[in-house]
Amino acid sequence: MATIESVASDVLLDQILPLLENADIASLSQTSRAFHTLTDEEILWRRKVQADFNLPPQPARQSGWKELYRGLATARTFTWGSTGNGRLGHSWPGRVGAVSRPKEVREVRGECIVDIVAGGFGFHALTSKGKVYGWGTVGPFGVHERPEARPKRVNFPGYVKTRAISAGRSHMIALDDAGKLWEWHSFKDIDLGTIGFPGLEEKEFVSISAGWGFSAALVRKHGIVVWWEDDTMYDLRADYVTVPGTEDVVAMSAGAGFLVYLTASGDVYRVTTHSESDLLSTPPVHLERFSQPQAAGSAHLSGNFNSFAVFNTATGAVLLGSKDTSTTPDSEPLTPPELQSRGVISVAWGDYHALACCEDGTLLSWGKESQSCGCLGLGPHLEVREKNLEGYQQDADGIKMTKATTVDMPGKVFAVAAGGWHSGALCVMDDEYESENEDHSKILGGTVHVGVRGGIMRPPPVWNPGPVMMPGPVITQLGEGGEMQPVTGEQAPEGHPSHHNLGPLFLRRPRVSGEGFAQDGQGGSEGGEGSSGGLAAEPDNT
Repeated sequence: MATIESVASDVLLDQILPLLENADIASLSQTSRAFHTLTDEEILWRRKVQADFNLPPQPARQSGWKELYRGLATARTFTWGSTGNGRLGHSWPGRVGAVSRPKEVREVRGECIVDIVAGGFGFHALTSKGKVYGWGTVGPFGVHERPEARPKRVNFPGYVKTRAISAGRSHMIALDDAGKLWEWHSFKDIDLGTIGFPGLEEKEFVSISAGWGFSAALVRKHGIVVWWEDDTMYDLRADYVTVPGTEDVVAMSAGAGFLVYLTASGDVYRVTTHSESDLLSTPPVHLERFSQPQAAGSAHLSGNFNSFAVFNTATGAVLLGSKDTSTTPDSEPLTPPELQSRGVISVAWGDYHALACCEDGTLLSWGKESQSCGCLGLGPHLEVREKNLEGYQQDADGIKMTKATTVDMPGKVFAVAAGGWHSGALCVMDDEYESENEDHSKILGGTVHVGVRGGIMRPPPVWNPGPVMMPGPVITQLGEGGEMQPVTGEQAPEGHPSHHNLGPLFLRRPRVSGEGFAQDGQGGSEGGEGSSGGLAAEPDNT
């Protein structure tokens, strides 16, 4: 008579144990040393996490699955950085300010958030039950919608369970458990719909990735299909193109006008995606220095906007590339020492900063904080300067970190997101955690913020003219020659910080063609292709 002890361990792990209740697994683990070891296997808890919590695949994660399973039900969502558009989910949208440390988005507590993504102007989060919440705006403020300063549920039909989400600069896509793709460009219910792919109705969609102005999906036994945002905004039927030779692709990352993908053999390729003609007329570039043919099963890919990363979990290597520097077969990757052998499982980029999530729950950040927006999560500028952190540089615009630096979190991070001038992370709490009960007047954590009204930069209601370490806000007037000129301290309206001569006044850099929309006085390139986010966010590799 066959007994459970006679069943092969791989059969138990693959087909039997994942179906058991947790209490039954715990009881089985007490019956023998062999079963205690078997029920502690990472592969079992990986399957349990994905089955019970709807967690998107984390192929680079090799350990920590059991601990993750224990903490996911009470995980917390944190955001920080610029408050423009109400994009942080816990700050008022009427004024532009900065949150320089991770702060919990309390409104989604209890929803069991398992994934978070960032577009150019806000965030979206996926729950274990397949619901999707969003806050900020999907597209530029005033173009498609008004800001949602608090998380709002995306109104999918009741029967839909979402299993993956991806954010472009100003659009979102999602994949549900029935294999259907959805797309939306604002929080308006009328803007949400499924995407049809003529000729692919019977195919299985495996994964999705939204880029800047286009989207991509990996279709089993077919390859990567690409479609452009303009083709689906009003007619949710994709005029798609299949990328030739991508039948064996296992991972992909859509960026700003380019797509990087990883094959089953460990090879990494890059294609241009500005248009259908570019995609079909320009052959893929084999990025030989990024490819991992000797460890194909251990190679993984992550990225967004202007940058991407290739991980080798067998060696611990992390290779960084970008839209502008990784263009030829012999392009050299960046290999920042502080990222090597750290167990990095994902990397996300904003305009000028980057975040890395490590297998042990550590969160790293580096790059630049435009206008001291707080997106690095290291604290206020003066405090960071006093810590004398390795890689710290005082930039004319705010903090700049040339080396990846640990961000203090109240637990272990398992997912990160970055876009524009904002950052987000999901965290399994170490101990019982209770966020401070703050009213909106305290949300900015003491950061001085300036709003725009009537074309004049105005200070907060109470202005304390203390020492100013950075250049003051900009105010300009029309000169005799028709050009904009800076206003001197004496000419500034009373109450404006420059009236007190607390700091020099500077003209804003004029917006140039190709840049994104200026958001709440935050320059001209936030979330747009005109910025150099990928390069500026890369650590110093010297």
